[in-house]
Amino acid sequence: MIINAKFSKGNDTNIYRLLRIAKNVSVKELAEDLELTPAYIHALENGSRNPSPRTVKDYSVRFGVPREIIETFDKEEAKQNGYEKTLLWLLKTICIHDYAQQS
Repeated sequence: MIINAKFSKGNDTNIYRLLRIAKNVSVKELAEDLELTPAYIHALENGSRNPSPRTVKDYSVRFGVPREIIETFDKEEAKQNGYEKTLLWLLKTICIHDYAQQS
């Protein structure tokens, strides 16, 4: 499945959105996987809601990234670097973590 991502200035460098896009997961699929509503996923991605510690953990497990990546993500730095560079950094981080887990 190909995700048709639409970007706006406010949410294109949000770690929750970036993780979902990097792994090519739809909002509906993610909501089902994490037992959340699609509206809550959208709220996380547009920054109008903050995740609970459980939600951060669930994202970490679902996307196979260390929790620290999510918790220490610097949105301001990501905005300065731009969407493409930030997404490439995140994909590289995911690949490195995946490789380390397999070794």
